[in-house]
Amino acid sequence: MSNAAVLAAGALPKDVSLIFFADLVILLVAALACGAAANKIGLPKMVGEIAAGVLLGPTVFGRLFPETADVLFPSAGAGSEIISGLCLLAVVLLVGVAGMHVDVDKLKQRLAGIAAISALGLAIPLAGGIAIGYMVPEPLRPAAVDRTVFALFLGTAVAVSAIPVIARILMDLGLASHEIAQVILAAAIIDDVAGWLLLSVVTGMAADAGAGGLAALKMAAVAIAAVAALAVLVRPALRKRLARQCSRWSAPTSTTVTVATIIVCATAGQLLGFEPVIGAFFAGILVTAATPSGSRVHKPLHAMAVAFFGPIFFATIGLQLDLGRLLSGPVLALTATICVVAVLSKFLGAGLGARISGFSWPESIAIGAGLNTRGVIQIVIAMVGVRCGVFSPEVFTALVVTTIATTAIAGPVLTRALAPSRLPVAPVSNPTKEPALNR
Repeated sequence: MSNAAVLAAGALPKDVSLIFFADLVILLVAALACGAAANKIGLPKMVGEIAAGVLLGPTVFGRLFPETADVLFPSAGAGSEIISGLCLLAVVLLVGVAGMHVDVDKLKQRLAGIAAISALGLAIPLAGGIAIGYMVPEPLRPAAVDRTVFALFLGTAVAVSAIPVIARILMDLGLASHEIAQVILAAAIIDDVAGWLLLSVVTGMAADAGAGGLAALKMAAVAIAAVAALAVLVRPALRKRLARQCSRWSAPTSTTVTVATIIVCATAGQLLGFEPVIGAFFAGILVTAATPSGSRVHKPLHAMAVAFFGPIFFATIGLQLDLGRLLSGPVLALTATICVVAVLSKFLGAGLGARISGFSWPESIAIGAGLNTRGVIQIVIAMVGVRCGVFSPEVFTALVVTTIATTAIAGPVLTRALAPSRLPVAPVSNPTKEPALNR
């Protein structure tokens, strides 16, 4: 270890390092146990991992043992900043891995057939979320936040779908090889990319609230230019050069380069005025363009994200939740409204798009159920909203509860809507490349 590293390690007080390591162990063990319990009853592990944080946070442990909770999970100070930094790294890597599951070539092939499903499945929930945002009163909406920015942020959070959660649910139900799964995943890819682009615009508006529509146009132009540059210039070059290099590198070297690429793109995104997660998402798309599915790059990073960073991130989300806020009438009403609008608008939009595309009513309901899962992306948008000062803790709580609710109902509705024997089998054998994050 170098002298600089020794000095850095020595600069951290022993009590802070002790609490940090204790927090890691407690969060990992609790997330593992609650995630396994959730999986046993048919829920994604993400739900159990968030529940672990809820049990350890102000909702349960903090109310029963407030002094001990303040010591273990301080809300300020060096220990809190270290956990926050680790959480930021976790979400950047998780979103990067999620981007690695986007199959751009498949998206091109199915673009015409899924256009109506994706467009209506995004537009109607977006409109519903924006309508709620304009009606949210103070102090649930911070007074200093422009109402339009708040409404657009909330609309974006309500409109999105989560590819990793959808993929895992379809695999668990044995539907991954069927045509209906292909349609759901293809539409989810478009919604996911559109969601990140929308997030880039609204974060830019939040950072430059005084510019109003000018800020939106500026951020939209920058986002479109960045995506065009990635698609036309960077992606083709990486497909040839990085793929050639990865075949020569060892597995650890390839994984290190991949992680560095995600972090560099996250940094570049922040320098352009976006949130780091946006750069991380498109970094994942770049990496998957240059490396084959299931390669030695994908597997170690996927395992690291699932085994360590995922549980830490979701348990930390639970730590920030105080479900006691739901005892307040306005907060409970807001949470119920967001849940109802999120579920019904996605069913209406995606289902209507499916019917227009020629699917039966049961198939349309199944498509609506699949696209209803929010998962990681809605939680990330909620966190970004808090970081930007747009969302209050109450709105954050409402969105995380919505994420859990929509994720929990997707599987049962899919099972009831369509029996596997009634679904047409598609010729594609592995639609999601490799097992997606169970999020």
